[in-house]
Amino acid sequence: MLFINYRSFSATNAGFSETVIQLLEKVPEKEQVLTISIFGLVTENDYLSNLQIIRQTAQHVFGRIPLFNYLAQSPKNEHSLIAEVGYLHDSISTLAVSYHDLAQGRYLSIETDQFSALLVEGLMSDNIQQSIGEQSVDVFNKLQQILQASSMTAQNIVRQWNYIGHITGVENNHQNYQEFNNERARFYATAKWGNGYPAATGISMDIRAVIVSLIAVKYHDTTRIFPVNNSLQFAAHCYSKTVLGDSEKKETPKFERAKLIVSRNSACCFISGTAAILGEKSLGNDDVKNQTVHTIALIRHLISAENLKVNGIDFSGDLKIVHLRVYVKETDDFEVVRSVLETELPGINAFYVCAGVCREELLVEIEGIAITES
Repeated sequence: MLFINYRSFSATNAGFSETVIQLLEKVPEKEQVLTISIFGLVTENDYLSNLQIIRQTAQHVFGRIPLFNYLAQSPKNEHSLIAEVGYLHDSISTLAVSYHDLAQGRYLSIETDQFSALLVEGLMSDNIQQSIGEQSVDVFNKLQQILQASSMTAQNIVRQWNYIGHITGVENNHQNYQEFNNERARFYATAKWGNGYPAATGISMDIRAVIVSLIAVKYHDTTRIFPVNNSLQFAAHCYSKTVLGDSEKKETPKFERAKLIVSRNSACCFISGTAAILGEKSLGNDDVKNQTVHTIALIRHLISAENLKVNGIDFSGDLKIVHLRVYVKETDDFEVVRSVLETELPGINAFYVCAGVCREELLVEIEGIAITES
């Protein structure tokens, strides 16, 4: 069972404070809200002050502060903000939820007879003037302490979001994404990955920072967790030197193409950030329409019964996509991507933000959630 459901909302106004108020006031069922990720255009100079405005407004509107992520990824309208709101499943009592504040960051826990869950607010370094590699070390150190405080380990992570400032940028001859991947690999090396790495997204932001948020879970019943590879793609953690280059110091991106959680009467699948890559080669010839078509086809295949069977997963349910985040590299391409998506996957709850992808030639990336109910 998916214990968190996502909905998206947007607001547009003349000023940041007014837009935040408008955005948060329109969020319904406030008592069920667990997390809010806000996406908007912001400069490094304004980021921390804007984050404080968000927290103060949330305290006023909600009477408490849900977990917040504030992400420097702009909607098409630069004066807009988009909120992705995570709701507690209505079958779970709010009494099962506890919020925690540590010096390392904020998180919440959910405790039921069936599972224990940990949701972590976006973690940042205390010094965003450091290199991306140094910030990554700080973030993973914070994460380690939160996991320990929650009696979890890295191997309990099922879904992780990694936001890397200027992801394909180079500092001191080191690519930002590669520096992040090296530190993620060192952190993950402390755990055993019997159920595969987490589903994950690694995507760019317009501020020079690293932000990591995640969901970790332990099940106490017969629920099973499966890593899902895509038979049309190489596993990202098995990329060759063709992708990484010749340096032995370069670590592969440690994530699975999806993570499937199956209980007795339902299932959910966290779909990692997916782009037009066949095998390990980028497709689409710099054509955003073709790349979007390829990406959707890859996602469909990923969650298909055929692909699950290839993965050795005995699962007869029909997974249905219920939520998508769509990252578009260039704002001029928003409508092309939207048109393809609405044609290929009509009626899906989706929202779009501007963000660079982990390879320069890739113009669109899509992540999501698929579920099945008995």
